[in-house]
Amino acid sequence: MNIPAGGLVRRPAHLVSLVVLALGLTAVVALEIPGVTRFKVETGGTLPVRIVAPFDLVLGEGSPSDGARAGEPGLRSYLDAVSVYRQSGSQPATSPAGYSQLQKALLPELLAMSDDAWSALRHALDEALQLVDTETQVPQDLAGYRDHLYRQLNRLSPGQADIAFSLLLPVLSERAAAGAFGSGATVAVPGMPLDSVQVAALRRLDLVWTGWITPRFLFLFPVVVGLLFLLYRVIPETNQYLVQQQRELKALVLLIAAGLLVVRLQAHLAPWLRYMIPLAALGMTVRALAGFRAASMVMLIFLIVCGFVPRMTLPHMVFLAMTIATGLVTLRQTHRIGDFVKAGVWVVILTALLIVPGWLQKSPDLPELSGAAGNWLETGPAFFARGPFLMGLAAVVHGLTASSLALGAIYGLGDATGRVTSFRLAELARPDHPLLAALREEAPGTYQHSLLVSDMAEKAAHAIGADPLLTRVGALYHDIGKLQNPGMFVENMGPDDNPHHGLSPRESAEIIIRHVADGVRMGKEHNVPPRILDFIREHHADQIMVPFFHRALEEAGTDVQVGEKPFRYAGPKPQTRETTVLFLADSCEAAFRAMRPETEDAIHELVNGQFEARLLDGSLIDSPLRLAEFQTVRRIVGTMLQSVNHRRVPYPVSDEGWARPSTLSVKTIPHTQA
Repeated sequence: MNIPAGGLVRRPAHLVSLVVLALGLTAVVALEIPGVTRFKVETGGTLPVRIVAPFDLVLGEGSPSDGARAGEPGLRSYLDAVSVYRQSGSQPATSPAGYSQLQKALLPELLAMSDDAWSALRHALDEALQLVDTETQVPQDLAGYRDHLYRQLNRLSPGQADIAFSLLLPVLSERAAAGAFGSGATVAVPGMPLDSVQVAALRRLDLVWTGWITPRFLFLFPVVVGLLFLLYRVIPETNQYLVQQQRELKALVLLIAAGLLVVRLQAHLAPWLRYMIPLAALGMTVRALAGFRAASMVMLIFLIVCGFVPRMTLPHMVFLAMTIATGLVTLRQTHRIGDFVKAGVWVVILTALLIVPGWLQKSPDLPELSGAAGNWLETGPAFFARGPFLMGLAAVVHGLTASSLALGAIYGLGDATGRVTSFRLAELARPDHPLLAALREEAPGTYQHSLLVSDMAEKAAHAIGADPLLTRVGALYHDIGKLQNPGMFVENMGPDDNPHHGLSPRESAEIIIRHVADGVRMGKEHNVPPRILDFIREHHADQIMVPFFHRALEEAGTDVQVGEKPFRYAGPKPQTRETTVLFLADSCEAAFRAMRPETEDAIHELVNGQFEARLLDGSLIDSPLRLAEFQTVRRIVGTMLQSVNHRRVPYPVSDEGWARPSTLSVKTIPHTQA
């Protein structure tokens, strides 16, 4: 997937990539998977999974039918018959007449139950039927009434509760001409035959299989193409580096596809389980990969596409957007584990504020329970009856799992995409790293130069919102290529040494310029990440070695043309804010050491001259650094160089030693440079 720098898809290959990506994302969102997202069902059939209503579902309106009481004696007689069979120890010779398909299917399981299990099940069903007998009016909230009855069965084991609820559901359906299921209510139980009301509810929930090609796919595909085209136009404006790193871009696409798949599949989970799925981790991970501005656009597109996911409700969409935005905003740095913990805590707090208060809303018809209509975040009374503890637990699991997943994803994606993680940076910054240790021992002048430049660059990067740790580590390694010939560089020469006196300008320039290629090679040999190698390649841009070029011109005279190419670095020019900061700091530090300005005004003039020269010679043409950031970096570099050039106060020095303080002959040492 190659995206041009301008973001506009111009070549056919780019257009094909966009269309293929749009097809894949649209398929994830719109296409149904038989047996997973949709089911081939009919009355009397079964489902392999539990189906929970994601919102209040009313199939129609009506009054009690004439047969409203008929189903109840039928269930009682069925239970009595099961008791007789159990007491006699006999099995019915043939399938009992007059029983429903569900009752016939459950008979072998009921007969095989232990005495204690059957006694508990029968007692719970008798209590539920007595509650039905006492209801003379059809409840206004039939879904809440169902949940109320189901709650009476909670003391049973999960398998027994499913059997009891399946037996009671037809009875409740007969109490009204139409059925209803509240948000969070169980619509179907795994393995239990479905009645007509349940099948109608599944159709209303769009869970009945109708084929592969759906109108939703045909509608959504051009929408996704348009959104991706917009994203391809915007990303180069927000993060040019991301466009150039194809592996990171592909990882980003895979993350979005995985997130859409999770959102798609979670529609079949119980509402309280949905809130545990840590999608906030997606916002954190995308920000770590793409930066805040690019990640904000990516996640906005993601949420727009999520709005087209089947069975996505507005309340859950709001919850999804808020948690992802919280993860996106709160994970500002990824340098320490504490950064992830803080972001996770913020997600916990926001999640709890969104879902816990719902338990306080009581339905007037169910004074002991939360009414389904009162829970705007889709959590039904059967769940809230368990108290706010479970909702708080969902919030804690969501936030802490999100931060843990983001930490693992960022660390794992580092090797897969070539991206350097903060943990890898901390390892590279250790002074005992082989390359830094060798630089300290074999090229001490270069090492001190790198330390000073890294201090300046780190502070400037922090001030403009760039990655300070990445900038510092890049600055520490930018001159490791000088290890090949340390004595050829002025900071490592003695006061009377200059090996370039015996070389031609072209030979000297070749040796100096070669330290960039040598640094890249040595970095690769020591598994230095590509992002750090970029600092080595770009810290001189494509500038000319001015001293050697001028010397070549002088030696050649006016009659000979001297080409610039042998005296010019290969580049490239700085491509990121971090490498730009290093480039500017390195240029100023080198000029400072060469010119040795004595006053603050002289230092200020030197820094301004270097910055303006780099701006005018085109070295910053590919840099994303903005003008305000450019001025901030200039101010910080000037301040740091002035602190390096501070003067010491005079102090006394003895000519005769310190044995007799009263008779010391003292002379004053003048101001010296640090």
